[in-house]
Amino acid sequence: KALSDHAELELRKIIEDAARFMRISKRTVLKPSDINFALQSRGEQPVFGYEFSTPHALQRVPGVPGIYKEDDEEIDLSTLINEPFPPIPHPPSFTAHWLAIDGVQPLIPQNPIPSKLLEAIQRDPSSILSDPSLAHELGIDTAQVGQGQSHVYGNGIEIKPPIKHDLSQELQLFYEKATQFILDVKDSLFENRIEGEPQQQQNFTSSQAVSNITDAQHRLESVYQSISGDPGLQQLMPYFSQFVATEIIRNIHNCAVLYSIMRFVSAIFSSPYLNVDPYCHILIPAVLTCTLSNELGTLEDREYAKGGVLAQNDLGSIIVSTSGKVESSSSKRITQSSSGISSKTSTSNASYPQQPKQRQVAPQPQITNSTPERAFRVTHFDVRRFSALLLSKICRRLAISFSTFEMRLANTLVLSLLDPTRTLASHYGATVSLVA
Repeated sequence: KALSDHAELELRKIIEDAARFMRISKRTVLKPSDINFALQSRGEQPVFGYEFSTPHALQRVPGVPGIYKEDDEEIDLSTLINEPFPPIPHPPSFTAHWLAIDGVQPLIPQNPIPSKLLEAIQRDPSSILSDPSLAHELGIDTAQVGQGQSHVYGNGIEIKPPIKHDLSQELQLFYEKATQFILDVKDSLFENRIEGEPQQQQNFTSSQAVSNITDAQHRLESVYQSISGDPGLQQLMPYFSQFVATEIIRNIHNCAVLYSIMRFVSAIFSSPYLNVDPYCHILIPAVLTCTLSNELGTLEDREYAKGGVLAQNDLGSIIVSTSGKVESSSSKRITQSSSGISSKTSTSNASYPQQPKQRQVAPQPQITNSTPERAFRVTHFDVRRFSALLLSKICRRLAISFSTFEMRLANTLVLSLLDPTRTLASHYGATVSLVA
C-alpha cells in the first residue's frame, strides 16, 4: 500500500507538470510530448514509443458518463501466437569511405551517382553498355559484360579499366601556358638573337632588350601569382609535380630554367589552397637536386660564377653595367658610370698587373613572387641559394604534417657536407641550407 501511494503521488506530480506544459502551449488536450517534457524537467528519462501524429479516436463508455476509452481493435490471440517472429535487426555498425579525393568525388556505391549518369540510367539502363563514355566513367568493361565474364578475379580481386582523369579545357590551357612560360626563360632572357643576321652584325639596343625581357618577366609574374593565389588548381597538382621532376633532370645544365622552376615550386608551397602533402616525395628531391648537385649549369656558367671573363658565344650574351644599361659582351668593355672611367683590356704591357676582372652579380634570390625588371645572368650559386631558402620554407610548411621531416632533411644535408667525394659547390649548397 505504501508503494502504491508513493507511485500515485509521483504520477500526480508528473501529470500536474505535464498539464502546466499543456497550458503554456495553449492547448486543452494533454499529449505524450507534455509527459516527456515533464519527465525531462524532473531529470528523468522520457518515455519512447508513444508519440503519435494524429489524435486517438475516443469513445464514451456506455452507462458511465464522463469516461472515455480508445477504440482499440480486438486481436485474436491464437492468430498472434501462430505468426512468425519478425527478423532480427542488424546491430549498429560504422564504415568509412572516401567522400572526395583532392576535390574529386570518386564513383563508389557510397557516394551519389553524378547527375549525368543518373539521368542516363533512369532514361535507359541499357544505354550504359551502348555508350562507351558512360561505361568508362562507371568502370564497366563492356567487352567482358558482352561476353558474360565477371569483373571479379582470383581471390575476390576486382579488376577495372583505368579511369580517365578529366580536366576542364580552362585547366588544360592554363597548364600548357604556364609550363611554356616557365621553360621559355632560356629564350626570352638570354637568347636575344635577331633571326637571320650573322653574329658579327648583331646590335642590341637597351630599349629592345629590356622590353623583351620585361614582357617575359611579366608573363612569369602572372603565372607565379596565379599558382600561389588561385583556389581551383588542385586537380593540376599531379601534373605540376611530374613537370617539375621531369624538367629538373632535362634542364640540369640550364641555370635559368632551374631558377624559374624553383620559383614555380616556391609558388606552389606559398598557396594556402593546394594540398602538397601527397606530392612531397616528388617535389622535395627536385629541390634537393638543385641544392646539392655536383654540377649545375654549363662550364661557361661555372666560369662566370667564379668571376672569370665570359667566353664569347654565338648567342651574344648580354651583361648589365652599373648604370643599368644593357650592352653586348663582344665589346669587351666594362663601363663604370659612377666615375665615368672606361678601362679596356690590354696585353701590350705585361710588366704591370692587369686590372681585376669585374663580374656581374645576379640579384640575391628571395622567396617572393617578384621579378626584377632588368635582365641578369643566373649562376648556379643563385640556384643553390634560392633552393636553400625554399627548403627552409618547406620545413615550416610541413612541420605539422611530418614531424620527422626536419630531422631527416638535416641528416641528408650533413651527410652531403661530410662527403669528401662531392664538389665544393655541393658543400656550399648544403652549408647554405643548414644555415637557412
